[in-house]
Amino acid sequence: GVAAAAPDDARARNWRGRLKLERLDFKGAEEEFSRAIDLDPMFAVAWYNRGNVRIDLGSLPQALEDLGKAASLDGELEGAPYSAGTAKQEMGDFRGAAEAYAIALKVNSGMRQALLRRAEALASAGDRDEALALLDRAVREDPAAAGSLMQRGRLKEALHDPAAAAEDYSRVVELLPDETIGYRLRAGALQEALKLDAAAADYTTALEKTPADAELLMRRGRIRYFQGRYADATTDWMKAYKLDASYGAEVRAFLQHIASKLPKAAEAAKKAGKK
Repeated sequence: GVAAAAPDDARARNWRGRLKLERLDFKGAEEEFSRAIDLDPMFAVAWYNRGNVRIDLGSLPQALEDLGKAASLDGELEGAPYSAGTAKQEMGDFRGAAEAYAIALKVNSGMRQALLRRAEALASAGDRDEALALLDRAVREDPAAAGSLMQRGRLKEALHDPAAAAEDYSRVVELLPDETIGYRLRAGALQEALKLDAAAADYTTALEKTPADAELLMRRGRIRYFQGRYADATTDWMKAYKLDASYGAEVRAFLQHIASKLPKAAEAAKKAGKK
């Protein structure tokens, strides 16, 4: 009869919801998942899918209700607590998010993204030592994961240990030698550690790979300024301004500041920040 056919109909509706989600039709997907739930209220995956699409729609409290229902129907559905953690994190409930990610890890201890997101949530909640311990674990479990190293490096910077952060970023450079991200991050940490020559060298290497990067030029210019290399700093800042006129006011302020030390800077300052 109708009752026997309902589960199959629910799965068809769930499938249609997923197809609409692929087309970014979030409201349409929500309607399909809702219809699937009406047809089969015990269908955990439909609750899970509607919870996720409600996150996309910004209906976070309703998403949490759906994801909680999905978890209660299927305790092995690791994605439900993970998505609940995402929703709670967006709502600013960082401790709640950390707890949700911990539940996901109990279901699947190898769920790496849950480990990293839990560390992020704990750090946001102020539990930085525990967050660092989790990131240490992530790096031990997969030493070749650049993402874990970058996240741990950023946390070390937040903990005012730029030298240790630079060590993590050095490993990122080794793993991704053709990318600029490792050099960019390491340069920032080295600058914090007052190792200006090394920081400038990293920015130079990054600029060799992406010479039209205005932000990198601005950063190298600042280091050259602190080194007393005013002419080189002026060159970097003017290049940055030509690439991105939005830096004009900042460049003009820098150049006006050093005009007494470098006469040419006064003339350059007049050209910057006018657009």
